[in-house]
Amino acid sequence: MEALMGSTLKTQNHLPFYKQASFKWWMLALLLLMTSVVAMPYGYSFYQKSIIAKNNQNSVQNTLDQLLANGNTEEYSWMRTLNPKAKLIEGGVIWNLKKQQGIMKFKNLPTISKKQQYHFWIYDRATNQAVSSAIFQQRPFDPNSRLVEFKPEKPIKSPYKFILSLENVMGSGDTQILLRAQP
Repeated sequence: MEALMGSTLKTQNHLPFYKQASFKWWMLALLLLMTSVVAMPYGYSFYQKSIIAKNNQNSVQNTLDQLLANGNTEEYSWMRTLNPKAKLIEGGVIWNLKKQQGIMKFKNLPTISKKQQYHFWIYDRATNQAVSSAIFQQRPFDPNSRLVEFKPEKPIKSPYKFILSLENVMGSGDTQILLRAQP
């Protein structure tokens, strides 16, 4: 019996090194280590972007608190359009006419491709024109509830409509109106 076991052990030791069980475990460990080293910069980059987004939100929250403390600030809720992308979005517009600035509040704003952007417009009754006030994108690292600060490119005298549209970054293609708010 011992002679039989000895010959079995001898046979296992003469297997090529790449067929031995210990070699396979070492290769698996090495492969996992290499994968984690390669993936680490991507994970760290995502972590940094989420920290930056959080810090930005804290800054915008401070601006929101200042606007709300001011007596000239008005708040309007978003009205959804029939666009299916706007189905779950909640929030509104906080606007201060004297300071000519405001904050958009969003919950469930969809993540969009890199080729798209959100564009916020204020329609002024005095000039009967739409004034661009903010362009931004929603990325996977952005929080689900988000505040976006805006300032119109030209002074607004009498706002009568706020519009959020979705458009292509290069300006070509269809512009989709997602949300609107009115005084």
